[in-house]
Amino acid sequence: MKNFKTLLLFIMTTALVVSCSKDENTGAEEEVNPLAGNWKLAQEAGSLAVGENQGNYNWWSISAEDLTTRSCLYDDVYGLGKSS
Repeated sequence: MKNFKTLLLFIMTTALVVSCSKDENTGAEEEVNPLAGNWKLAQEAGSLAVGENQGNYNWWSISAEDLTTRSCLYDDVYGLGKSS
């Protein structure tokens, strides 16, 4: 189970998109993580999926039956920080 959570977190962080915004005080560019915050998985079929490209989940996705089997995943909170 720990390896599965590690893989899930790895997948989530590799999909990270970094945008830039201007710091009002210094005028310097500051990297902002748009995914910063606390995240939970939606407890619905297809909320976890793997595929060969973004938006393509043909390799595997969680089924409605697996929601009960893997219910421990859906009470976890994944916290992503603001820094890169």
